[in-house]
Amino acid sequence: MYEDPIVTEVRNAGQALAEQAEGDLHLFFQLLREAQKQYPKRLVQAPLRPSQAVESGLPDGGALPA
Repeated sequence: MYEDPIVTEVRNAGQALAEQAEGDLHLFFQLLREAQKQYPKRLVQAPLRPSQAVESGLPDGGALPA
């Protein structure tokens, strides 16, 4: 079976974070957020789902500008 090197890298990084957090899920995500701060331009902001757009109360439903 083909092993994608990017998938392997992501899995290894996740495993390293999990080992650092020692099973603490809150710490895992705290470490993940801290790691993300190193690469702010690489993060993608997902558009709101329809249910979130309604809850946002924004007139355009929270749509991102084109």
